[in-house]
Amino acid sequence: MKIIECEQEQWDSFVDKSLEGTVFCKSYYLKSYEKPVKYLLCEKGDRPYGGFSFVESEEGIKLMPFHVYSGIIFSDMPEMKTYKKNEIKFSVTECFADYLFSKYKEVSIINHWNIVDIRAFDWFNYHEREKGYYQASIRYTSQLDIYNPSETINYRKSRRQMLKKSEKYALNTEVSSDVEQLNLLHEKTFSRQNINRSETEESALRNICENLIKNDSGCILITYIDGKPATAAFWGYDKYRAYYIFGATDPEFRDNETGTKNLYDSFIFLNKELGIKDIDFVGINSPQRGGFKLSFGGSIVPYYIITKVLP
Repeated sequence: MKIIECEQEQWDSFVDKSLEGTVFCKSYYLKSYEKPVKYLLCEKGDRPYGGFSFVESEEGIKLMPFHVYSGIIFSDMPEMKTYKKNEIKFSVTECFADYLFSKYKEVSIINHWNIVDIRAFDWFNYHEREKGYYQASIRYTSQLDIYNPSETINYRKSRRQMLKKSEKYALNTEVSSDVEQLNLLHEKTFSRQNINRSETEESALRNICENLIKNDSGCILITYIDGKPATAAFWGYDKYRAYYIFGATDPEFRDNETGTKNLYDSFIFLNKELGIKDIDFVGINSPQRGGFKLSFGGSIVPYYIITKVLP
């Protein structure tokens, strides 16, 4: 097998046919960071079996803000038996492990949850750790089916009570393209937590939202109270599911349960208007936000971050 560079159009076509190809892998998402993007395919003969794309930086391959599930992806191989698929996927992963280690000083990859076989990274320089190696760390997300989006039986009891409480207020949720309103609420949310957003993060938020909306792969839903914007959510989506990429609430309205109402209304909109059956909360890796997301009754799904450790 060999690694080759490919053009954007070929890459996007490969993403569309891959079971691990998410909206986070698409060229228009990667271009949101306003840096050079490289698209790689792993081929045997003339057939690509795997791929990896990334934003290049001075240090190599860094984790970019708000960017997940963008690691190695594979072609669909329905004609092959399971053992053969496993062999090919291992060879692809091994090829990328060698290639990336030799080419880049820094390597950090967040893989799709389907990628459970990380032996090629774990075994790299297995008996010569002094030459450098890869380290794997586990993270978690929550996924929720919204086949019946108005059903709340699997919500935590307190979440159902909060949704009931939200009905006391004059709340309504609307689809919007107002990226600046989302950005303002996002800034307020971070300020409440005494966290300063970097210029890179703010720019990435704007570009991600604008690029996904322009490519029919994203939408903003804003919940208003008495006509004032209280909570906003940005959803990216592909043919598999929707992803809760940004969520923000004005601290002034936290007690009005606009966040609960926003997600409930989002589920209904995504299902009824866009035909989406599953969502991914994009991480449950902090106690407060993780608890909020899990209260809607989704399953817990692990995924891996792969990082190069220098010799």
